[in-house]
Amino acid sequence: MGNIAEFKDKMLPFQGPTWKEYSEIEKESLRLKNIGHKSQLEYSRELEQKKRAIRHKQMKNDMSSAMEIFIETVLRSTKEEKLFFLHWVKLKLDSLSSASLPSIREKLKRHQNESSEQKKLVKMLSSSSLGLEHFVREIGQVYEAFVVSGSKFNSDLSRLPKMAAEMLLDGFPVEIIDGNVSNIPLTWVSNILQEVKKKTQSTTRIFVLSVLGVQSTGKSTLLNTLFGLQFAVGAGRCTCGAFMQLVRIDGNLKQELGCDYILVIDTEGLRAPELIGIANKYEHDNEIATLIIGLSDVTLVNVSSESTAEMQDILQIVVHALIRMKEVGKRPTIYFIHQNVSDISVRDKDLLGVAQLLTRLDAVTQAAAKQEHKEATYLKFSDVIQYDPAKRTKYMPSLWHGIPPMAAVSTGYSEYAFELKKDLVNFIREQRKSYIPSTIDSFIKLMEELSNAVKSEDFIFSFRNSIAADAFAKLFSQCSDWIWEIQQHFIEWTEKAQVRIKNCQKTDGLLDELKREVTVLANEEESKALEKLTNYYSKDIDNKQLIQPYKLYFEQNLKVECQQLKNNAHSKCEIYIHTWLSHNIFQKVLTEYEDKIQEKVDQLVKEINHSGKKLDEGELHKAFEEMWSSTVVSIKCPENQVNILRDMEKCLLRNDVKRKSFKINLGEKFLRGMGSQTFYVSDKHVKHSMTWISKAHIKQVQRISSNFINYSILNFHSGEDKSREQLAKNQLQTRLKKEQKLADTIIQECEKYIHRMISKKDVDYDRNYCTGVVREIEKQINKLGEQSRKLTEQFHTDLKLHICVMAVKKFQEKHDMFNQQNDPARILNAKKKDYWKAFSDLCDKRDQSQKAAKSFCDLCLKPSLIKKLQWHLSLSIVTYLRNICAPLILKNTLYFQLALLLDLHRRDAFNDYISYIKDYDQFALDFLQQMVEKSCRHEVNGKARFHVMAQDIAADVVDKAKKCMDKVNAEKANTAKQLIELFLTALEGNLVIQKEKIHDILPRNILNVAQFRTDLFDAILSLEKELLKEIEDWEIQVQDLPVVPHQQLYRILGTCTEKCPFCGVPCEHQGENHQHFSRYHRALAVNNTPPEMLPFKTTLKKISALLTFNLDQSTMNCMSRDIHVKSCSASPLESNNWGELYKDQSSVYWRFVLKRYQKQFAQHYYSKPAEVKEKITWKEVEADLQKVYKLNVEDIWLELGKQ
Repeated sequence: MGNIAEFKDKMLPFQGPTWKEYSEIEKESLRLKNIGHKSQLEYSRELEQKKRAIRHKQMKNDMSSAMEIFIETVLRSTKEEKLFFLHWVKLKLDSLSSASLPSIREKLKRHQNESSEQKKLVKMLSSSSLGLEHFVREIGQVYEAFVVSGSKFNSDLSRLPKMAAEMLLDGFPVEIIDGNVSNIPLTWVSNILQEVKKKTQSTTRIFVLSVLGVQSTGKSTLLNTLFGLQFAVGAGRCTCGAFMQLVRIDGNLKQELGCDYILVIDTEGLRAPELIGIANKYEHDNEIATLIIGLSDVTLVNVSSESTAEMQDILQIVVHALIRMKEVGKRPTIYFIHQNVSDISVRDKDLLGVAQLLTRLDAVTQAAAKQEHKEATYLKFSDVIQYDPAKRTKYMPSLWHGIPPMAAVSTGYSEYAFELKKDLVNFIREQRKSYIPSTIDSFIKLMEELSNAVKSEDFIFSFRNSIAADAFAKLFSQCSDWIWEIQQHFIEWTEKAQVRIKNCQKTDGLLDELKREVTVLANEEESKALEKLTNYYSKDIDNKQLIQPYKLYFEQNLKVECQQLKNNAHSKCEIYIHTWLSHNIFQKVLTEYEDKIQEKVDQLVKEINHSGKKLDEGELHKAFEEMWSSTVVSIKCPENQVNILRDMEKCLLRNDVKRKSFKINLGEKFLRGMGSQTFYVSDKHVKHSMTWISKAHIKQVQRISSNFINYSILNFHSGEDKSREQLAKNQLQTRLKKEQKLADTIIQECEKYIHRMISKKDVDYDRNYCTGVVREIEKQINKLGEQSRKLTEQFHTDLKLHICVMAVKKFQEKHDMFNQQNDPARILNAKKKDYWKAFSDLCDKRDQSQKAAKSFCDLCLKPSLIKKLQWHLSLSIVTYLRNICAPLILKNTLYFQLALLLDLHRRDAFNDYISYIKDYDQFALDFLQQMVEKSCRHEVNGKARFHVMAQDIAADVVDKAKKCMDKVNAEKANTAKQLIELFLTALEGNLVIQKEKIHDILPRNILNVAQFRTDLFDAILSLEKELLKEIEDWEIQVQDLPVVPHQQLYRILGTCTEKCPFCGVPCEHQGENHQHFSRYHRALAVNNTPPEMLPFKTTLKKISALLTFNLDQSTMNCMSRDIHVKSCSASPLESNNWGELYKDQSSVYWRFVLKRYQKQFAQHYYSKPAEVKEKITWKEVEADLQKVYKLNVEDIWLELGKQ
C-alpha cells in the first residue's frame, strides 16, 4: 500500500479537509460569531449555500476505486462471505497500522521536550492510523454528500445505511462521532439506526451505556471484557471520536430490564496529545463528554489511580457535562471506575479515599460551574447529581501481572469486571421501576438535539429537548382531557342544581346543602384526577424521568381547576336562589290573582248556567270583560327595589379603605355621573419623572460606539431647535397617549366582564356583581406591573369610579328589565286570551281533555325539553370538535396558538393581524366561534350537523319523558291536576317544569282522568314529531346555548391570561403561580415597543440602547441578543414573573409579517417602517415554526382546511 497517509488522502477523500470545513460551517451557523452587520437569516442562508457548495464539490469527484470495490463486495456478498471479508479487511488494516505506528511512537518519546516536533509527530500518528472504521466513515460521507446535494440515489447508495445496520447487528463497531472534527454525521447515523429498527421491531428499546476517561486508561478493554465486544485496543490513540455496538438481550432478562439491546458507546481518550497547542484545549473534550453523557443512561468514568492530575482533569470535564445535563433536565447516572488499583481489599475499606474523592468532586464542581456562569447554583457535587460513593465507585486491578507484552493476564481483572457487570444489570433492573429505556426514534431525536446544542456557543440555552417537550405535550393534552371530564361533571351538576332550585317550594337551607354537595363533588373529582396523574406516572411511558419535575405543576393545575369550578358553582347557586327569591315575590302575587280570576270565572259560569239564558258570543265576551277589568285593576306590583349605587359605594370603600381619595370624592363623583362620559387621562394621572441625559453620558457613548451611532440624533443638547420646556411637553404628551391606551384597554376588558354578567337571561341583579366588578378592575390594574407605579393615586381612583358608575347603570337596567318581565299585571294581560277561551269552553260545556293535554305539552313540557336539549347540545358540540373535527388544533394550547398563526397567514389581512396583536383573547374566541359555527353548519345527509345533533338529543330526551309517562298510573289520580303532579314527580330531577302555567291549562271540566292520560301520551308523541320538525328550522346560534361551545373550548385551552410585558405574546402555561413562558415571542415593531421600555441595569447601557436602536433591530423580538436585553435588570422581569427574557432566536414569522405589511404597520403606529432587509419566504417561515413547535405544520394545515 505504501504510505498510509497518502493512501487516505487519495482513496478516502470525502473525510478529509472538506468534511472538516463542512463541520466548522455547521458550528458557525449556530454560533454566528462572524455575522458582522448581516441579519441572522441572511447569514444563515449564506452558510447554507457554502455547505451545499462543499457537497456539490465533493460530488464532482467520483468515489475512489478502493471504495467502489469495498462497497460492491459488501453489497453483493452473502452474509457469510461478507463477514469473512470484513474480518479479513479489519485484520489486514490493523496489521498495516501496527507496522507503521511503533516507529512514530518511539520518535514521540525521543522528542517529548520539543513541542514543534511533537506536534508534527502527533499529526503523523493520527494520519498513519488506518482501520475498517475509516472505510465505513467514508461510506457515510459519500451518503451524506448525496443527501445534502439532492442528487438522485442509485440503488447501491440507497442500500448503504442498511449495510451499516447489518454490520452493527453483526457485532462491528460503527462510528457515531467523528473525533477528528467533533461532529456527528446525523443523516448517516440516523438512517443506520432507522434500518436497525426495521430489522428488529418498531418498538425496540435500547439502554445506552458509555465510557469516558483519559487516553490509555483501558476504556475499550473494559467494555470488551464486560460484554465481549470488538472495540479497538492498544497503546496510543486507537479510538478516535466515539463508536457504538449493540449487545442483544434475550429471554426473561429482556422483560426484567425493559430493553431489547444495550447500546454500548466507546469514546476517544480525553486530554489527548493531539490537542496540545489548541487555543481552547477544553472545548473539544467538553464537547465529547457532553455528547456522550447526554446520550447515555449510564456513563462509566475511567480514572487512573496513578495520576492525581489526570483524575482532576477528567473529573472537571465530567462535572462540566453533568451541570449542562442538570440545567436541561436530563439526569444520567455516573460510575467512577478506578483503574490499576494495586490492593482492592484495602481500597474497598478506605473511607478516607472516598472522602478525598468527594472533596475533589466538590472542588471541580465549583470550577466547572464558574465556566457555565452557574457558580451560585452549584457549590458542591451533590448540587449537580445524586451520588452514592459506596454504590457508584468501583475499583479495578491492572489487566497485567507485570509489564506487557510478556506479562501474564490478571484473572482478577475479569472477576472484578464480572462483578461490575452484575451491578450494572441490577441497576438497569432497578431503574426499570421508574422509567423505561428509549426507543430508537427517541434516541435519534436526542442525538440531533444534543449535537446542535453542543455546536452552539451556549449549550444550556441552545439545547431544546424535543423528547422532553413531546413527553410534556402528551401529558399536557392528557391533563386537558381530564379537566374537560371534570368540567362536564360540574356542568351536569350545575344543571341539576338549577332544576332543583326552580322546582323547590322553599329555599330554606337549600344553598348550604348545595354547597356541601358541590364541595364533595370537587373533592371527589380532585382525588380522581390526582389518581389518574399518579397512574400516568406509574405506567411504562417513554421518558418519564424528563417530566418528573412537572408533576407538581400538573397537580397544582388540577387542584386549582377543581377549586375554581367549585367556587363558580357556589356563585351560580347563589344567583339561582337569589333569582328564585326575587321571582317568588312576583309569583306569589301572580298566583293570588290567577286564583281570584279562576274563582270569578267559575262563579260567572255558574251564574250564567243558573240564569237559564243562552248568551251569544258578544254577551259572553261583555260579561268576561267586566269581570276581568274589576279584578285586574286591583293588582299591585310588589316591591323589588334595590339601591345598586349604595351597594357599589360600600364595596369600593371596603376594598379601598386606606385610599383617602375615595372617601373624599366618592359621593361627589357618583352624583356627577362620570361613567356616562369618556375617560381621559390628564397630567394629574401620571407621575412626572423626566430623565435628562447628561453631556458626560453622551460623550461616553460617543467614545464607546463612535463607528455606528448616527450623531444627528444627539443634537438635541444644543438647545437651538427646542427648549427643555418644549421637550418636556412633548414627552408628557407621549406619556399621556401611552397611558390613555392602557386605560382604554382596562375599560374594554371590564366592559366585557360586565356584559358577561348581565347577558344571562331570567336573572336578577345580585349585590355580588359589584364585588366582581371591583375585583376585575384590580385584576386588570395589577396586570400593568411596573407601569402602575408610574401612575398617580388619582388615576386609580378616577378610573375605578368611572368603570363602577358605568357598571351601576348597566346593573340598574338589568334589574329594571327583570322587574318588567315579571310584572303580574303584564303577565296576566298576556294570558287574557287563554282565560277567555277557557271561559267560553266552560260555558258551552265542551270537553277540554285533548286541548289541555296539548296545552300542557306546548306551554310546560316543550320549553323544558328544549332547555334540556340545549344543555346536552352544548356539551356534544364541544366533544365533537375536540375528538373528531379538530383533535390536533384543540389538543393543547401550544398547537392552538400555532394554528392561529397559520390561520392569520391564510387570511392575509392586516386588520386581522392588528386584532390578534391588540386583543389575543377576543381573536382566539372569534376563531373558535367561527370553527364551531362552520362545523355546525356542515351538512350531513342533507342536514346541518347542528340540526342532526339536536334531533338525536331531542329524540333521546323525549324518549325519557315517554318512559316517565308510562310509569304514571291513572287509577291513582282523581283529577287531571293530580295526574299531572304524578307525571311531574316522575320527571323531577331531569326537567324544570313551569308549574305556574298549570293554572292556565287545566280547566275544571276534565272528568275522565284515564282519557286525559291517553290524550296526554298522544300529545307527547305529537310533540316529538313537532319538535323534530321544528329543529330543522332553528337558526344556528351557538352563543344562545346555556354553555357557549367556543367559550368552553377556550376555557379548556385557556392560559393564565398573562402577556409578555415587552411584546404582548400570551403565556403558554395554565394555572397559577408559575413562571410565564412562550416559545415564540414577537418582533418589537409588531407591538410598536420602544427601546426605552426595556429594563437595562445602568443608565449608560440604556442610553446606548436608545441611541443605537435602529429600525432593523426593531424587527428582532424581545428575546434577541441584538437589542441587548441580556443586560437587562431582573427586577421588572421578576415583577411580571417572566424570568430572564434573553434568548438567541429571532421571530422569522413576525419578520415575514413586518416585511409584508411594512407600510401598514408604519401608518397604524404613526412611525417609520421597520427595515427587514432580507427576503423571507413562507417556506422558511414554516420550517422555523416546525422547528420551534416540534410539529409537522402540514398536520395543522389539514385540520384548518376543514374549517
